[in-house]
Amino acid sequence: MWFKPLLSAGICAVLCTGAAAGALTKPFNYRGTQYRLTVSPSGRLENCFTGKEKLFSSLELYGSYEHPGESYDDRMFQGNASPVSTAVEKRDGNRVRLVSTGMLGNAKVRQAAAFEQTVDLEPSGFTMHWKVTSKVPMKTHTLVFSAIMQTPVEPMIDLGIVAGSQRDQVITIPASCERNKGLRKYGIGIMWFSFPDAILNIVAGEKSCFTALDCRSWGEPLFRLDFTPVSAWKNNLAEYPAGTVWEWSVAFGFEPYED
Repeated sequence: MWFKPLLSAGICAVLCTGAAAGALTKPFNYRGTQYRLTVSPSGRLENCFTGKEKLFSSLELYGSYEHPGESYDDRMFQGNASPVSTAVEKRDGNRVRLVSTGMLGNAKVRQAAAFEQTVDLEPSGFTMHWKVTSKVPMKTHTLVFSAIMQTPVEPMIDLGIVAGSQRDQVITIPASCERNKGLRKYGIGIMWFSFPDAILNIVAGEKSCFTALDCRSWGEPLFRLDFTPVSAWKNNLAEYPAGTVWEWSVAFGFEPYED
């Protein structure tokens, strides 16, 4: 499978305190018992840490499709979504719900798809649910939309990682990676990361899965998880008409080590 590079998105955020309630107009900081992160006004999650270790730099909606005979950058990033609005609802017990709605597009098709993202932040972890509805026909061999979590690869090197239900089958990210030979593991439903201060458990929702990628395989110094609806590769391009809906979800849970 071919992966389009993401680095050229060049999306950065300034960390600051979020609004108390209502629509989000500046980045919103959240701190749980074992993790902390920031949510941008577009709903893009940024700079998630557990202790001193960074889990990810960004987690955002992403889309791309095929357009034979045409030459343009079809990639769609949540950080560039317009228009977009994120509503914040603070609840008791340090629980926060953020619902982001907006339009994804690219340089040619400004409003290619409408999206709704719900993030439920709780002290021990967070869940995310996405719903994307296309506004124009799109062609692809597999999926148009996903949610991409990426971080510099260095924090993942030699970290204890388990992908699958067998917790004794640990995989590692090596210090170096030859081109086209990095980790590419598909169809994951559950994953554990053994960080120094906590264990992170990631679980795909119903009809959802994710892929783990060492992006050094194609020259990007990143580690990536792609969260997607379950879908099979199609040898011939499949066309998804306007109005096609994709939905998927994922849960992140942080567990402290027992004394």
